[in-house]
Amino acid sequence: MLLNLVIGDIQRGIDAAERHLKQLQILYGSLPETRCHCNRPGACCMFLPQMTWMEAIQWFQYLIDLPVTERETLVRKFLTFFLSNPARRDHCPFLDDDGGCGNYALRPFACRAYGMWSLKWGRQQTGQSREGKKALVAMWRRYGIELPEETATREIDYCDQVTVSGNAPPSDDRLMKHLSRIHQLDDAQSELKHRFEEGYQSDFSALMASLVWGPLKANLNKYAVIKDMVQKGSDARLKKLLTKATDPF
Repeated sequence: MLLNLVIGDIQRGIDAAERHLKQLQILYGSLPETRCHCNRPGACCMFLPQMTWMEAIQWFQYLIDLPVTERETLVRKFLTFFLSNPARRDHCPFLDDDGGCGNYALRPFACRAYGMWSLKWGRQQTGQSREGKKALVAMWRRYGIELPEETATREIDYCDQVTVSGNAPPSDDRLMKHLSRIHQLDDAQSELKHRFEEGYQSDFSALMASLVWGPLKANLNKYAVIKDMVQKGSDARLKKLLTKATDPF
């Protein structure tokens, strides 16, 4: 079975997702609201969040409904993120200049739950993420590209400045059960879910780049951009690709 996704697959997913997206919003709504007291707003939004297929479908619906010029701007931000990461650390395309979220109502569970997990669990996950980034540096080295390790492996410490509405944050066990219910919504579109997870590692920016250039060309473009950034200190190829990129919708 082909693992790539095309615009027709996205539209098929959107058309069949109405009931499941309503359930997703109900699950979101049962989480307490959070407030961060950090003096670096948006510092935790330097990476795209992990997301489920239904959460990705929400974002596609949001993009499709935008005016064309606004959508084209966001598409280019996603392409920039895909092409330049991890040679350069760009923030989530929805992060605005003031550190706020431009798509707050549709932010994924990973964003909503951040700061609610126990410090022990959060720091453990941060440690695992750092180790994963080191493995990524080693992978690029095998391709002949020596990434700037400080940039490529950067991961902020898990935030301890988040408070929740109500008496106390939910337990790690409750949050895991909540996440499991959100994942179960994807079962209604198991084939598309499998393609998203296996073909794109649940990376929205990778899927966006594939829709614009096709899977093979998207990865070749990424390699060429990263190589130029690291070895030449140039982002000229990135700018050229973005100039020629077309709206996939």
